[in-house]
Amino acid sequence: MQKINFTQKNKKARIFSVLVLFLLCSQMAVSQSNKQVVPDEIISALNKGDSERLSARLANRVSLVINTQTDTYTAADAKKILSDFFTKNAVESFKIVHQGGSEQSCFVIGTLKTANGSFRLYLLMRGKTLSIQQIIIGKEQREE
Repeated sequence: MQKINFTQKNKKARIFSVLVLFLLCSQMAVSQSNKQVVPDEIISALNKGDSERLSARLANRVSLVINTQTDTYTAADAKKILSDFFTKNAVESFKIVHQGGSEQSCFVIGTLKTANGSFRLYLLMRGKTLSIQQIIIGKEQREE
């Protein structure tokens, strides 16, 4: 009958556990680094209400929702609608509430503070060049 050396067996198990944990952590770090984020130029354009800079990144067709106005527009039409919105609602600031992404897309949710009140904004970008696919802007409801 062979004697089992528990200390040696436990040592191997601990080394194996540490190795597996290291591999999992390194895999998570690699997958995190592949995630896209909304470019600073877009955040800056939102902060200034700059429809020109936003329009440079619009996809050919853009899903646009502003309050109750909902449709899919060409980039040129979406630019006009955004320009009109920013003219009527002078932007004071844009504060990011949440953002996330994957390998081929990213999004940002934030509060757009304007001269006419605050709006919740959602912006989605997709593709290799990260073009803006969707923008949703809705008046924030005040809590009473």
